[in-house]
Amino acid sequence: MNAPIIEIGHFSILAVEYETGILLNKQFKRLNISFDNNNVYWIFKDRFSALEFMKERIGTNNSLEFSLFNANGDFISIYNKETNI
Repeated sequence: MNAPIIEIGHFSILAVEYETGILLNKQFKRLNISFDNNNVYWIFKDRFSALEFMKERIGTNNSLEFSLFNANGDFISIYNKETNI
C-alpha cells in the first residue's frame, strides 16, 4: 500500500496497532481485506496539525502508532507512546 500523493506542503498519516502492527482505518478499527485509501489515510495541510492530531490520539489511546508521510508519499517518521512529539 502506498501513501497518497497530495498537495505540496500537506502530510498524510496512517495508523496501526502498536503491539501488532495491524493496519487501522480512520475509525481505528482493524482493516479488512478490501479498503479505500480515503478510509485509511488522514490528510493534513501542515506538519504541525498532523503532529497535534497524533499527539492527541496517542494521549487518549497509547496502543496506537502512526506513520507520517510527506506530499510525495515518502515516509518521514513513526510516532507512538515511546516517541516524544
